[in-house]
Amino acid sequence: MVQQQDKKVRRSRKAVVTPLAVEAMEQAWDLETAPDASREALAHAYLMAARAGRVEAMTNVALHLEHGDGIRQDVPQALRWTRKAADGVAAFKLGRPNLRRAEHWYRRALALGFPPARMNLAAMLTNSSRKARLKESIALYRAGARLGDVKALLFVAYAYEVGRGVRKNLKRAIHIYKQDV
Repeated sequence: MVQQQDKKVRRSRKAVVTPLAVEAMEQAWDLETAPDASREALAHAYLMAARAGRVEAMTNVALHLEHGDGIRQDVPQALRWTRKAADGVAAFKLGRPNLRRAEHWYRRALALGFPPARMNLAAMLTNSSRKARLKESIALYRAGARLGDVKALLFVAYAYEVGRGVRKNLKRAIHIYKQDV
């Protein structure tokens, strides 16, 4: 029984987009634009970001593995990463048809490391009249703002301005509106 709980905990930890995942993806993007970066370093950075749960990195790892670009060619492994990335993208894409299903798939896409799902889920929850859902939407917007999403920061400021999901606080709203991002 303890082993089953450990497995559940491990699975849930993998699904969360951690600062490590964000840092690994940023390192890969930096290497992508650096003229003197080695292909091995780039493939390794994408692999680290993919292992940390970044869907876009999973796609890049698959391409590097398929073509042997900076890493030993391994087509079966490339297919595995492609499927894993497709799960994350499909979870995001399938989130559109109806609201209950959309919420389920946005949550799944976010858990799989697909950041655009965060804003969609937050926007969906913002339209709710239930306090718990409004608070969750603000938490999602705050998480996006911490990752540098300007739109998310503006939604947090607006929430404070009108008192939606948080206690109305014009002083704090103005402070947030004035922040440099």
